Amino acid sequence: MFLQMKVGFVNTFIDIAVLQLAINTWGYAYFDFSIWPQWARDVATKGNDTLAATAAAAAVTAALP
Repeated sequence: MFLQMKVGFVNTFIDIAVLQLAINTWGYAYFDFSIWPQWARDVATKGNDTLAATAAAAAVTAALP
């Protein structure tokens, strides 16, 4: 039983390393991770005040019966 656990832990760490390598190589090539999408730029330039106001309005609307 403990042998299977040891192999499982090693396998998990190898899988995580392979996934990180894949995301950081193929992900950039296929999905252009280095380019920010337009919607992300809009949110970043508006600041946190707009996001906080939107979240507060959504919380109030959700609380209404």
